[in-house]
Parts: sequence; C-alpha cells; structure tokens
Amino acid sequence: MLQRNPIERTKLAVENVGTMRRPRICAAREKTGAPSGPRFIGSLHDGTDAPVHERVYQRIRHLILSGFFSNGSRIAASRALAASLGISRNSVLTAIERLIADGLVESRRGSGTYVVYSGPRVAAPFLPAPLLEEGGCVPFQLGWAFDIFPTRIWKRLQLRRWRQPSDGGFLQLGRATGWPQLREAIAAHVAMSRGIECSPDQVIVTTCGPSAANLVVRALGLSGSESWVEDPACQSLIGALQSSGVHVVPVPVDEEGIQVEAGKRLSPHARLALVTPSCQAPTGVKLGEGRRRSLVRWAHDNNAWVFEDDFNYSTDQKGRLVLPLATLDQTRTFYFNSFNHTLFPGLRIAYFITPPALVDRFAAVQGKEGDVNVPNQMILADFIEGGYLDDHLRRLQAHCSERRAILNAAVEEKLFQFLTPHESTSSNYFVCTLNGVAENALIESCKEQNLVIRGMATFCAIRRDIQQIVLGFAPYKPKKLLDSAAGLRSVFEMLHQRDSRCIRVAASK
Repeated sequence: MLQRNPIERTKLAVENVGTMRRPRICAAREKTGAPSGPRFIGSLHDGTDAPVHERVYQRIRHLILSGFFSNGSRIAASRALAASLGISRNSVLTAIERLIADGLVESRRGSGTYVVYSGPRVAAPFLPAPLLEEGGCVPFQLGWAFDIFPTRIWKRLQLRRWRQPSDGGFLQLGRATGWPQLREAIAAHVAMSRGIECSPDQVIVTTCGPSAANLVVRALGLSGSESWVEDPACQSLIGALQSSGVHVVPVPVDEEGIQVEAGKRLSPHARLALVTPSCQAPTGVKLGEGRRRSLVRWAHDNNAWVFEDDFNYSTDQKGRLVLPLATLDQTRTFYFNSFNHTLFPGLRIAYFITPPALVDRFAAVQGKEGDVNVPNQMILADFIEGGYLDDHLRRLQAHCSERRAILNAAVEEKLFQFLTPHESTSSNYFVCTLNGVAENALIESCKEQNLVIRGMATFCAIRRDIQQIVLGFAPYKPKKLLDSAAGLRSVFEMLHQRDSRCIRVAASK
C-alpha cells in the first residue's frame, strides 16, 4: 500500500471533508442547536496540590454543573485534551471514567464523549478556590487569610499522631457522626466562642456546607418542599438545596437582614429557611433583633426549620461579638460552621449542631454515608484542645482587621470620588456603592488590569439595578492591597475620561 506522509494525509482529509459521512450524533445535535465542536477545559492552574487526574475531573465537572458545557456538548478527545494541558493521556482517561460513573457524560463508540447531564444549573460557590499566588488570590477576589495558618504546629501534631498509629484508632474507620474527641472539642469551642450550649452528641461532623445541607434535607424529608433563601445570597448552599430536590424561594434582604414578613407572603408553606444572621453574605449586615425573634416564631408556628450558616461571624463596628441565632433557640435551628476557611480548605471538616430531639435520626442517616477523614479529625481535636485554634483565630481576626483598615483607608483617600463603603460585620470583604460608574463596565475594565471585582448583581436571584461591588481584602498583604487600590483608581479614572469624551462628542453633534 502506498504510504503518504502526514502533510499529504492532512491535505487529503481536507479535500474530502465535504464527501465524508458524518456521524449520526452530529445530525441530532444540529436539530437541537447544540454546539458540535469539541469542548476544551482551559487550564488547570487552580493552586491545589491534588493529583492531575483529580484536577481534570473537578474542572470538567464544574464546567458541566455550572452550565458552561450544556447537555449534548462533545468533550474534546482524550489525546487532544492531554496535549492542550501538557499532561499524560492516562490522567485524562481516569477523569473521564469518573465522570461516566457519575452519570455526567457518556462515551459513544466511534463518535466521542458527550455531556448527558440535564439537571439544574449549580452556581459557582461564593467562596473562592485556595490561594493562587503568594500574597493572595487576584485582587480583589473573595477569600480568606490562609497565609497565616500555623503549619509548623499542625505538622508537629500530625507527626505525633502518626508515631502511634495504632493508639486510639488512627487507622480505623471511625464513627459516622464524627470522632468523639473532636465532637467534644467542638462542643466546648462553640460554648466559649459563640455562646451555644450543646452536648457533643448534638455535633455532627461533615465535610462542607453543601454536604450538611443535603444531610438536613434527607434526614427531615424536605425534598419537594420549599425553602426561603436570602436574596442576594451565597450560592453554594442554595445549589445544594436545589440538587436535593428543594424548591428555593428568594426572599429580599435589607439593612436588617432577611425580610421575614416578605418570606411569609412569598412562601407561606415553606419548611426551611437558609440564613446567615450574624453576617449576611454578601451584604455584611446582621439580622435585627426583631427579625430574629420573628424568624424563630415563624419556625415554631409552621413546623419549619432554620439552617443557620455562621461561616463569616465577626465583631460589629463597635467591637461587639454578634451572637448566632442558635443562642436564641435550638429546638428548630441547625447551626452550621466550617474549619475549611478559618484553617485551610483542604482540611474538609465542617460541622453542624442538630436540635437535641433529632440526634438519633441524624446519626442513623449519616451512618449511610461513611465519615470524614479520621486522622484529620484527630489532629484537629488536638489542635483545638491544645488552645492552638483560639490563638489562630485571634491572629486571624487581627490580620483581617488590619487589612480591612488598610483597604478602607485607601478607599477613603484614593477612591472616595468613585466608591462609598458600607458598614459591615464581615471579616474578609466589604461592600461599596458605585458613584457614577456602571457595575458591568467596571468589572470588564478591571479584567484588563488583572483585578477581579464581584458585582452585587451576581449574587441576586432577582436581577436588580444595584450598582454595588464586593471587595475582598483578607487574602492580601498590606502592600498588595495598596498597589491594587492604586490600580483600581486608574481603572475608575480611565472610565471617567472615556465617559467625558463620549459626552463631549455627543454635545458636538
């Protein structure tokens, strides 16, 4: 047989492309209007130390669940993906096999790999991925001050546990509700730091907020019911409720938090309310005392439940600690918090406190899922009991307060013409109203200057002309904040000059 070189084979393929029979799947896709070109996934620069195949899997999964890859989209061939990412093909194949097992994609012989997920779109999480570079994420991306975590102390505790792996079940499976010593440490911690009196039996250890929300829905049989959610709001937990079959009803938020009376009108038969009372995400306001009592009364009167996310608690502008809703009522309230943002995201340990009457029910349901990484639970228990968590939280609060003051001063001195900052109890970001600048125009212009600005409208289920932005400050050291504030000022000035030119041109006509 006559052998052709690669260039000749490519030219022949191009010349015959019009006469080649296309796979039947392409014709089907033409009817649905779905894109027929192969979809690539960009880069894997996510700042984690996870294996390559895990990062490929998580990247494609995110693109599918967030709607970037719609049902029917064709994933690029494994060899092409591997070449574009500069990784081995085996890593791509391992990720694809997991996605097939998850039911998100399917492989069609002779055609390729296609997205088959048609469920609800899951919004991107409010909290960002781990830090991308020394000194923080890309300013002013939302995040936490992971750079001050005491890695040496954690390593020492870890080594101490590994020296005696057989002592205390270090290599055992553990209990589904959490390592007993850790549950005791958490109960003592929340009593001291948040004023919540509970028994260790009420503490359920899990991995993250979405996992906790899913567990609550299943344990209480809430699938198919309605739930109030704040508007604007953090989207990660809302996505978890939707994935669990709960119909979410956005309820407006004002300067005193969620409007309980509006919730009663919008969804009078709701069985759950997902709220952030201590520091509403993302507005940063705290739930007013009257609203707190009204929300608890609504839950009792309507046989409903309150899921309280306390992930961003801090002190108010006068230095007073904002107590959680669970200090007012525990019989209808689930208190949730996580160590993933105060310590480090790879820890994957969070917890919630269940009402006393539901302890046995949650233990039974959680037992079907397995448990959280046992060695990390044991090390975290040592970390809490040794007083290291309290020391770290004090340092974290001091660093965040310093960084907030620096950015606030920069806004007042350099950006006062363009921004009006709001009062907030948040420890890692604050909200500003734009003065004479459109939110979308600012966001797009900041991208050109390598600045990430989040508009308030992106947190809203019901689109409103708010013209506010959310500036993250916790991950960034003082010099980075000052340099970024100067860069933001240059963006504002450029937009102002451009608008002025447009006005002059319009006047001349």
